[in-house]
Amino acid sequence: MSFKFLTLALCTTALVVGNASYNLAYAQFSQPAAPVAAPKAAETSASQGSLQAAAQLLPQRRFTEAVAALRPMVNSTNPATRAQSRYLLAYALDGLGDPTQALQVLEGTLTDDTPLGRAIGQLRGQLLLQAAERALMSGATDRAATFLSDYERLSVQPDKTRYNRLRDALNPPAERTSLPPLRVGVILPQTGPLAAPGTDLLRALQLGLPEFTAGNRRVELVVQNATTPAEAASAATFLKAQNVAVVLGPLLANQVAGVREKLGSTPLLTFSSDAEVLGPQTHTLNFLPAQQASAVAVAAMASGNTAKIGALVPQGAYGEATLAGLKTALQARGAEPVVISFYNPAETDIGSSIRNLGKGFNALLLPAQARNLPLIAAQLAYYDLDRGVQLLGTALWQDDASGAAGSSALLAPSASALRGSLFAAPARNPAFVASFTQAFGAAPHPLAALGYDTAAILAQLAAENSRSGNAISQILLRPEGFYAPGGFAKFTTNGQTVRSLALTEIGNGQFTERQPALALAPLPLPNPLIPEAGARSWW
Repeated sequence: MSFKFLTLALCTTALVVGNASYNLAYAQFSQPAAPVAAPKAAETSASQGSLQAAAQLLPQRRFTEAVAALRPMVNSTNPATRAQSRYLLAYALDGLGDPTQALQVLEGTLTDDTPLGRAIGQLRGQLLLQAAERALMSGATDRAATFLSDYERLSVQPDKTRYNRLRDALNPPAERTSLPPLRVGVILPQTGPLAAPGTDLLRALQLGLPEFTAGNRRVELVVQNATTPAEAASAATFLKAQNVAVVLGPLLANQVAGVREKLGSTPLLTFSSDAEVLGPQTHTLNFLPAQQASAVAVAAMASGNTAKIGALVPQGAYGEATLAGLKTALQARGAEPVVISFYNPAETDIGSSIRNLGKGFNALLLPAQARNLPLIAAQLAYYDLDRGVQLLGTALWQDDASGAAGSSALLAPSASALRGSLFAAPARNPAFVASFTQAFGAAPHPLAALGYDTAAILAQLAAENSRSGNAISQILLRPEGFYAPGGFAKFTTNGQTVRSLALTEIGNGQFTERQPALALAPLPLPNPLIPEAGARSWW
């Protein structure tokens, strides 16, 4: 059964951009720039080599490394290097979730009619929109309005569609609340063995919708109970007749095909994390195991580990999915897993699988259930495979990671071999858990957080549909994706939704979040990453 997939300027002068005036001081970049002079050939070559090396980090999402590599170049005596490094640094900072700081980095870089000048102008406009969206979603409407006003003064105004959406979100038309609600079908088990996650997903949806649709177009849920593939298909037929705009569910992968067949062109947002059932018009709201493995592998490499990563994965679809994610991350660096060994997750003694690993790796992907980790780590130590090896995990590790000292088996003295281990998982949302518990008298099932995220996404779909009149299937594919409290969601044509993940380290008696999940997707990287600088302007 596929339920196992469901785990959830750098100087202080004023800068005029178009008619917009900025006076943004930023301390760590505030050294006075050297006088502009034509650089020597040797300096130019060295600078370009350093820029190229830093640029290669960005597509791998190694943003922290990129920031460290680019900071020494932002006050280079070479004006082209100075501007190009700030351009790349702005992208890296936005990738870390700080578009406001990225805007500050661009202070002192002018916009002119060269490839680099035009690129900086485009980026400045995109960052203002990104910062406006971030402020709007955090409730800072005055700050969001300021960013949009600054955007309106730019001579280069990219992505007018996103601007219109944000401007409308700040000042929604009065008639929007009088529109018929957006009808959304829901197929979830409310009875049977999966009633607990199904019920809590629905409760989380119902809890979040009034919050996220306040003062905006309402969303109406048409709920159908389904516990089997046949019941799910029948529910889809009923919802299609009800003219719903989109359907949420089902929970299990083996029910998706039947539902998809009955819905025709109606978009389906399933809660399954099995990538095999996804495709055009069938997207997931869940977090894919392959993306979790890829994210934690990239983080391990960025923290100093080389590409010498091995894998000890469970037999079956989940293990294969995580292994595929690891290979994707390594292939981006021209590498492959050093060694791969499969184990039977139903067995407690996996010594033979561990012996198959041999030596030669300094990090090991181990997507195992949290409750089994201490025992597996002990067996790794028995075979002397724990020394200098960082263990890497997925959201399965989060099942027992409450974050409170002493409350998790992963923090127990007997699990000392897990210290320094890193795992990728959906962001925790204590405010949601507290609100849910107060409303329903019990803590939510771990999957319920997906329902709360979905409520935020539905509110954005409803608002844009009422403003633009575009079909839901078209809105879903917007390039900036959707804000979600548990990490942004970007839907793709192949259905494999990109979700933001948090990276957590197991420490001595506590869990430490090394990288938070981003509520907004970072800007897409341009091609080329290093535009040419025009000689008349930058030299």
